[in-house]
Amino acid sequence: MAPLLLLQPLSVRGLRTARTDVRLLDTKSGKQRLVQGPATVVPEPLESADGVLDAVKLQEMDYTVVTNTLNGAQRVVQGPTLLFPGVFETIEPIRSKVALKKNEYAKVVDDGTGNIRVVRGPQVLVPAKATERLGPVLPAYELQKHQYVKLVDRATGQVRVERGEAIIFPGPNEEADHPKRPITFPGPHTESVRDAVHVDDETAVLVNSKQSGQQRLVVEKGLFFPDRYDEIVEVRKLVRVAPHEVAIARDNKGAFHFYSGAGGAEDAKGGGAAFFLQPHHELVTMMWSSGSSADDVKNNVVKKVTTVAYKVPVEKIDLRPQYAFFEYTVRTSDNVELVLEGQIFWQVSNVPRMIERTGDPKGDVWYHARSALIQAVSLITLETFSAQWQPGTDSYPPL
Repeated sequence: MAPLLLLQPLSVRGLRTARTDVRLLDTKSGKQRLVQGPATVVPEPLESADGVLDAVKLQEMDYTVVTNTLNGAQRVVQGPTLLFPGVFETIEPIRSKVALKKNEYAKVVDDGTGNIRVVRGPQVLVPAKATERLGPVLPAYELQKHQYVKLVDRATGQVRVERGEAIIFPGPNEEADHPKRPITFPGPHTESVRDAVHVDDETAVLVNSKQSGQQRLVVEKGLFFPDRYDEIVEVRKLVRVAPHEVAIARDNKGAFHFYSGAGGAEDAKGGGAAFFLQPHHELVTMMWSSGSSADDVKNNVVKKVTTVAYKVPVEKIDLRPQYAFFEYTVRTSDNVELVLEGQIFWQVSNVPRMIERTGDPKGDVWYHARSALIQAVSLITLETFSAQWQPGTDSYPPL
């Protein structure tokens, strides 16, 4: 006689309280049946039992996927419930539902069809089908009045720009574009939200159109939001030129444009004293010789240095008289070594001609003076030099 199986309602496994069931197999026909407790089960003569099994208890925020091993069909079971699997069913590990707040969303990908859907909060998210996979919870794009976000649809390639004030949720295939990194999934939202540029009397925006490939300078005052095909290349500040200065710009063809603070130079755009660099233009920076280092020049430190041992950047040409200390070692025609010290005063009078002839006028003046003095002293004797020099004065022989 087959034994009786008593199914009780008080079986505990781990942290789950589950009721019991028993699975019976007919050894002759191969059929199986499942009996849920509480009940007293008497197996048939040819039936064998796998033993008493615990049902699975799903809490409020739990769900699981049940698979039919006979036909492969799957279903999603949500809590709260007490789950008794079928005869041919297996249960996957229990998973937690996703709670979305008001300004949060998650993308759900169907691995069976490849479709993607966006679920917005507030709600509790659970897969509608067993083949759906839940993505991470992401915050929506919270845009203030001066902010915008550029979204790219990876399925169609279309781009849209959304401005604030607004809460923006991306589409199923949309990702935020970021100027300094490729589009990834998911991307940091703080880097994707960008500020519009405040264009005023001191600020302009250099914009490159990805549709036409052309650049333009935006000077209209107000907040500038780029179009979907626009890319901000640079925010340009107004370049100011003092009355004694000349700034030099070079265009994409290599031609020079001179901006004079006096307002009388050729091509003096922007009123003569201030201008914005035009598209494809750049300021010319020259490297001039100097007796002081770049840090000394920046900090307005003046040293009596008699050599031009440094190179300092110069963006604006100073038209005022300038000076440089020198100390030259020379020899007379009778091979007497002399040390000459003094100052060289010089001034730039024609900037276009200077830019054609030299890239270092101060160094050229210093070395040309050195060469001229060496050559002149080498033609006279010490006696002649001494006879023409008047002691107690700064009167030197004409060289």
